[in-house]
Amino acid sequence: MREAVTRCLRIIDERRGAGRYVTTMNLQHLRTLQTSPQFLQAYRGADFVVADGWPIRWLFNCPERVAGSDLVPALFDTGRRLRVFLLGAEYGRNKAATFSVEERWPNVIISGGCSPAPGFEHDDQICLELCREIDALRSDVVLVALGAPRQEIWCQRWAPLLKAPLLVPCGSVIDQLGGAGRAPAWAQRYGLEWAYRMVREPVRLAPRYWQDAKFL
Repeated sequence: MREAVTRCLRIIDERRGAGRYVTTMNLQHLRTLQTSPQFLQAYRGADFVVADGWPIRWLFNCPERVAGSDLVPALFDTGRRLRVFLLGAEYGRNKAATFSVEERWPNVIISGGCSPAPGFEHDDQICLELCREIDALRSDVVLVALGAPRQEIWCQRWAPLLKAPLLVPCGSVIDQLGGAGRAPAWAQRYGLEWAYRMVREPVRLAPRYWQDAKFL
C-alpha cells in the first residue's frame, strides 16, 4: 500500500500537464480483458496497476492486496492537501461523500462533483465540458466511479486532455465514502468481502461472481 500511495503522490507532484491514471485489477477485470480490446488498451495506458482482490494477488504472487477502497483513504490519510473531484455515483451519494470526506479529512477539499447520466461517455461535447470544469476547479485527483470497464476506458480517453494529474477509477468507492458501507474487517482479512457483498446485492453480483468462478 505504501508504494502505491507514494507513486500516486509522485504523479500529483510531477504534474506533467496531462492526467495519468492507475488501475485496480480484480478477477472481473481479468476476465473482461480477454474479450474487450478497448479495456485492454485502457490497461496498457495506465501508469501502474495494483492487485484489487485476493484471487489476483494469489494468481500473480503480488506482495499485497491494494483495493481501490483502501487506496483512496490511504491517499487521504497522508495529510497532503488535495483537491478532489468526485465523478460518479448517484447524486445523493456523491453529495454525502463530499460532506463525509471533508469532515473526516480536513486536508482534503472536494473541488466538485458530478453524477452523469447513463451513456454520457459517448457524447464528446459533454465530456469536454466536464474536463474543463474539473480543470477550472484546480483538481489534483479525480475519483472516477463509473464501474468497469467504463471508468477505465473513460480515463484512457480523457486523461490526456486534463490538467488534473491523477485519475483513480474506483468502482463503488464514492458510494462507500457517502455512507454505503463496506464489508467488516474480518471479511476483508480472510478474503470473504465478495461473499458479504453478494449477500447484500445477490441479483447484481451473483451472476458476476459465478462467471468469475468459471473463469478461474
